Amino acid sequence: MTTNKIGKSVSVQRVIHNRNNLYSCKLLHMVGVQLDQKLVDEFTSDICLFLSLPMSAVRQSLRHFMGKQITEADARSLAWRIAGNLHRLRKDRPLPPWVIDETEWCAVQIQAVRPDRRKRGAGVEPGHRCLLTIIDGAASGKRATVFLSHKFQRAVALRFGFKGHRDPSMRLVDGMEFYNMRFMGILRENSDLSVSVVKVAVPPSMLKYNRGIISKRARKGFTCPRRFSHACRACPIGETECEAAVRPATCEKGACVKCGKAYWKDTDPFLTDPRCHTCAVAEKL
Repeated sequence: MTTNKIGKSVSVQRVIHNRNNLYSCKLLHMVGVQLDQKLVDEFTSDICLFLSLPMSAVRQSLRHFMGKQITEADARSLAWRIAGNLHRLRKDRPLPPWVIDETEWCAVQIQAVRPDRRKRGAGVEPGHRCLLTIIDGAASGKRATVFLSHKFQRAVALRFGFKGHRDPSMRLVDGMEFYNMRFMGILRENSDLSVSVVKVAVPPSMLKYNRGIISKRARKGFTCPRRFSHACRACPIGETECEAAVRPATCEKGACVKCGKAYWKDTDPFLTDPRCHTCAVAEKL
């Protein structure tokens, strides 16, 4: 893993804001509509006026929808792709193919984390499997998984905003704490459709964002909404109820299929595991 000069800056908040506005104000009206040339021209004009974009680039970007009935997934994907590629469209360049460009720096957010392991030579390597959302660039809006070994996590912890021995409350203890972190990366798609992080950088704006989350989990200027005293990394409460959470949704009570004990079961499909954390760690790590 190396860092390099990124050559561009990305406002994640602005991309998400533009995506949401574009979808709700313009592209939602496309859902269920079968596009012909007249409708492509009408939607092109609406989008260009809404975001001050050149007509030719947007028209070319919509051309492959010709004759197709637009689904909600199509409209949401198009909103992501336009919002994440405004810099291209404003230069009158149409949207690129929806693939991971292995030469392009892109903004990434980690949207789920679970303990995992992978084969490494004759043994196994412990770590965490992360679900990523690519925020901008050719693959904007695409989701992918990446394996982060414990060794890699320790190597990048300080860059992501965690602190060292001088402030133990903000040290990285568990890979689950990478949840919601943002970074710039160059990604490579693997044969199993997962990705590898080729290069990583955390510019000042993302460092500030990450450190804000880490500080909340360290209870610095933040009070737990449930008044819990345990560490956030061990908490079953999800982001829907707590902004310092390490998982998207709150867990439900379940019975471990291995030991039979009651445990907090994740409800997110990416995280669901029929084993309690203790049994999962014992088997995987």
